This record gives sequence, structure tokens and C-alpha cells, in this order.
Amino acid sequence: MSSGMPQTRTVHYFAGDGNYGDAGDISIVETENWTDDDFDLVAGCSDWELPTRARIMAAYVRLNRPADFFTGDIEDMQVSPVYRSQIV
Repeated sequence: MSSGMPQTRTVHYFAGDGNYGDAGDISIVETENWTDDDFDLVAGCSDWELPTRARIMAAYVRLNRPADFFTGDIEDMQVSPVYRSQIV
């Protein structure tokens, strides 16, 4: 192997509830101040959207739910350009 080539690693997660799998796109976010509605908005999407929606909701709550955070309906989760850098 060439020393200039980055090493590719395979990462999996193992959870206490017995679930495990590929950890390539996992988001771990603080949910302490989330409401049931926040969880519903994140959970009401397709599996591939779930990590991104969780990061968006976490930023929205962390920033104290600014009125101009979303460009349209909150259900669409379209973030205003002003706040996009806040999504980690």
C-alpha cells in the first residue's frame, strides 16, 4: 500500500437494544430540549433523510427556535442560508 493513500476504515455501531449495523452516516445529537413534535418531525421522514433531519432539528432547538430558521413550513425542513453553517 502506498504511504500517500488514505486508509479506508469500516465502522459499525453496537447498541444496548441489540441493534447493530454500518455506522457510515450516524448522527448523535442532544435531544434534552426536544418536544414530542420535534421528534415527530424528524421521525416522519425516510430512513436516508433521518440523520440530516436530526442534525437540522438539533441546530434549530440549540439556537432557541428562531422564527426565520426555516425558509418555508417547518415540515419541509428547508433551512435558511443564514443558519446552514450551524448544522453540524
